[in-house]
Amino acid sequence: MNHAIASSSVSLREKVVDYLSLERNVVIASGSSCSDLAKSYGRSIDFLLWKLAPEVPFVTAGIIGLLGTLVFAATVEERHAN
Repeated sequence: MNHAIASSSVSLREKVVDYLSLERNVVIASGSSCSDLAKSYGRSIDFLLWKLAPEVPFVTAGIIGLLGTLVFAATVEERHAN
């Protein structure tokens, strides 16, 4: 475990930066693709949202899903919907 994460005197910003650099190093070391990198940043964002409150990531995902559904419904042509 990284000492910066274990220390209670370290600010939340420093903890997040340390976490993100750790995630980035793991992804780069594994020879990742762009999708792996996107998932890594997604997990990092999830980590930040979870720190606000445990339900925040789920509410955020629901809102994004609803917006995606509305955009799809507004822009899809009828012949492509089937």
